[in-house]
Amino acid sequence: MLGLFSFSRIQMYIAVAIAVSGIYFYWKHQIEQQALMEYNQKQLEQIVKDQEAFANKMTEVDQKQQAIETDLVKQNEEINNQLKDLQAYLYSTETKALEKPASAILKNTVNQIKGGVK
Repeated sequence: MLGLFSFSRIQMYIAVAIAVSGIYFYWKHQIEQQALMEYNQKQLEQIVKDQEAFANKMTEVDQKQQAIETDLVKQNEEINNQLKDLQAYLYSTETKALEKPASAILKNTVNQIKGGVK
């Protein structure tokens, strides 16, 4: 009986050791999973913050672009109005009545403004 009793005791120690090691590895796995989930959660939160910041920047860029477009349209309209006024003046009967040969200085000045050479 003594042999059976000691064999059972060894089996019991082995079973306890296996159970304790199983519990330890299960606990370790749970801790690792919890840490991984927390890390993933923080990464997702950072991604959301980054996306919100990007969306805000894009909204600012869009607003600035619209302001620039509006300003360019306004400037273009002003230039077109000035050109129409200038053309109306140049083609008016009053201007044609005052038409005389232009001096060389005036011709050179107009040429340089147009991008020509002397």
